[in-house]
Amino acid sequence: MKIYIGMIAYNEEIFIEASLKSIYDYVDEIIVIDGSQWGPSTDKTVKIAQSVGQKVKVISGTFKHPKSTDHKKLQRQAYIDNMEKGLNNWCILHDADEVFDSDNIIRLIDYLQHANKNTMLFSYKCLHFFRDCWHIITGGQWDISRGVGAFRLVPGVRQINHHRVGLPNTGNGFQALSVPGNIVLDDVMFYHYGHATTKEKFEFKSYFYFLRGGAGRKGYRLDQWEKYHKEVCLPEFENRMKRSNVKLYDGIHPKYIQPLIGTFWKKNG
Repeated sequence: MKIYIGMIAYNEEIFIEASLKSIYDYVDEIIVIDGSQWGPSTDKTVKIAQSVGQKVKVISGTFKHPKSTDHKKLQRQAYIDNMEKGLNNWCILHDADEVFDSDNIIRLIDYLQHANKNTMLFSYKCLHFFRDCWHIITGGQWDISRGVGAFRLVPGVRQINHHRVGLPNTGNGFQALSVPGNIVLDDVMFYHYGHATTKEKFEFKSYFYFLRGGAGRKGYRLDQWEKYHKEVCLPEFENRMKRSNVKLYDGIHPKYIQPLIGTFWKKNG
């Protein structure tokens, strides 16, 4: 039995060390696919990932889908392609801004080791931190289970889109693996820090959203970044805490995140 971590990353120097260390001791190999449609990371993401340990394998490149904007699908397929297929092997989807505490990753590994042979996929929950590490966002899509948490590396498994994996069906396509008929683990949870960010990181992500054409759905042209930045990006960042589903967090953060408190996040929140 071999348990892999599949991770995609692009300019994730803030969180990737905590993310990798939180799962390093519990799995056999971690494959980090570094890059984007614009090319590899331009910060210290790769250097930090490689420093964590020999289990970490980093593959950098440009991942640009020729027919859609679903570029992350190519990154996820890249780590699947680099994993040994076998009925007893598993891939845990775990990105560079996500962190486990020891209790939750131990429970997840135990489920994988004792899974029924007919179980192809596990789903589990997460906490989404919003703007900083003192607030979480709840309700709707923010507190549901991740559709694909861990999946069995059976021969032929493929990435269908950014969020779903599947197996070949009797026709020419792929049948998506889904939670019905598989297992949702209500006692397994990870911490998602991708939305707990500085103003600079928020602007960075907003700019890439703009370049991907997302701003076009709001009526902005590709030459109107300054206008979009002033009218949409900055107000959205300032108004994030005013949402009714943003709640105070009174729990404990995983130990590898705690050093960021007082550095990446101000102590007073």
